[in-house]
Amino acid sequence: MRKPWSISTTVRNPERIKQFLSVLKTLENKKWDEENQKKFQILLIQNRLYGNNNTQFLNGLSLLHVELLKDFTKKIEYGVAEKIFYAKDYEDPAMRGRQSINPLKKLGFVSIIDGKIIFNDIANRMIKDEADIGDVFFRCFLKWQIPNLLSNDYKYEDGYDIIPFIATLRLFSLLHELDNNFKGLSRDEFDYFIPTLINYKDIENTAKQIMDLRKFGKSQKLDASTKKRSYVNYLKMLPGNDEISVTPKYINNLHDYGDNIIRYFRLTRFFLLRGRGYYIDLEPRRTIEIEELLKISKGNSIKFKSLSDYQNYLEDERKPILPWLQKELLCKIANELIVEAKKLCVENLILLPEEIKLIEQNAVFTENIIAELRKIKNNIQDKIKYLESQNIDNLKLYIEELENIDQNNNKALELEKLISYCLFSLNDALSIKPNYPVGDDNQPIFFAPANKPDIECYYRKFNAICEVTMLKSRDQWYNEGQPVMRHFREFELKSDKQSFCIFIAPVLHRDTLNTFWISVKYEYEGASQKIIPLTIDDFLNILKTFIKIKELNITFTHENLMELFNSIMVLSKTEKDVLAWRKSIQKSINDWIESFNGKDNGN
Repeated sequence: MRKPWSISTTVRNPERIKQFLSVLKTLENKKWDEENQKKFQILLIQNRLYGNNNTQFLNGLSLLHVELLKDFTKKIEYGVAEKIFYAKDYEDPAMRGRQSINPLKKLGFVSIIDGKIIFNDIANRMIKDEADIGDVFFRCFLKWQIPNLLSNDYKYEDGYDIIPFIATLRLFSLLHELDNNFKGLSRDEFDYFIPTLINYKDIENTAKQIMDLRKFGKSQKLDASTKKRSYVNYLKMLPGNDEISVTPKYINNLHDYGDNIIRYFRLTRFFLLRGRGYYIDLEPRRTIEIEELLKISKGNSIKFKSLSDYQNYLEDERKPILPWLQKELLCKIANELIVEAKKLCVENLILLPEEIKLIEQNAVFTENIIAELRKIKNNIQDKIKYLESQNIDNLKLYIEELENIDQNNNKALELEKLISYCLFSLNDALSIKPNYPVGDDNQPIFFAPANKPDIECYYRKFNAICEVTMLKSRDQWYNEGQPVMRHFREFELKSDKQSFCIFIAPVLHRDTLNTFWISVKYEYEGASQKIIPLTIDDFLNILKTFIKIKELNITFTHENLMELFNSIMVLSKTEKDVLAWRKSIQKSINDWIESFNGKDNGN
């Protein structure tokens, strides 16, 4: 069977790479022997980074241990985590730790040198949030290759020879050459064709197969399910595959791998999403960089004489030398960014930022200047989005997308974006600041960092943070309960005004509500908090009311929002239990909505 490649089946979420590194940091410079391999896995269990949401892992554990793993209010002592680990009765316990460190080694964050765990500088910066996550993974993916000396999973003699990131760039570039109207691969196409591309020599044939299957599907007017069958037939014809090997499990794995690859590759800012996240394409604003990368590499792996040579290469942040880091190309990239920024400003009647004028006058372009220009351009795009959000039709579109959020392929990240846009529309904010990192298209590429609120809101009379989630189960409480209160307390301490925290989710889990209720009614770290938990439907009702107000030409300011928030907090203090509190929030919203009925511009 032709084994597909994947970035990590152990750590599917890039944010968890940092969490795994933080845990492994406690073992830095220690021997990577069987004892510490087991210890690493035990520490992951102790920190609830492994096992607590995995039904297979929970099977066979005592009821006491299962309840402890699921009760996030209780700390797991190391000795208890150790008992849980050994209760699994693994045939090779140390292997679990070796599997968990693999993605950290694969991407070059840590190495085992002279038998000891060694962190490189970029891993240390990742842990401290001192490195841009996109730049980190971009440089990792330039080096990660198959096969490599860190793994025996793939071998040259079995047909593997590829740097997956560069090969994927080359495949997309070739597809654009073959079809001037090419707008990206669908998620299904990506899942079937990218993880199964194992040799750079197959790039051209893979591109041809994609185009042929597209033409066939179009000529035969195939529906989605029939198209998928044609993809499966393609898989069965690959070397090493047959009717027996391409099982439903194999197909499901490809979808898991594809989703994982997209998530990681998107972080590099070299890929973007189209069509509500269903199509993946090259980032057109990185065309120069992509062209230069493809000039120096065909996507083939590099041969290394020894494991230490490969490890040194992974750890060296100066390698590979980026081909556009030369005066002429940096100038070309900078000028394109400046031209685009000017065009955006002219088309949207926005003043060109003084920083761009200064950079243009200086005419000395470095990698840091390019990064600064991209940030300035993103700020311009933020201003444009703010202006667009003032249009009622655009707000109606955001509402429609929120109502259909479950249909989005990347709904959790899309929720952060849409809530930010809706907050832009409430038009007299001093600043609405989403904390998610963005790509060159100014679309979010990942969630807000774990140590920051999702969105910060600044008004003349009050400040607020907004935390959002698509989680509905008890995981909502674990992931959002304590972190939201902690973020809010840190925000309150820095704020010079009355502050609120707005929490938005599809539904409010009872454990989440109870946690916030204690903070609101009594205290969190010595003082009560002004947290307002809302469902998406609650928030939509507020937005729809805002639309009616605008259509009636009634003046609406942040003070109207503050009235709503204060009325909710007043009732919160008088209620006796959490269910009554939840009902009082809905009543406050309904009363606030009703207060605008019958008003006109003269009232």
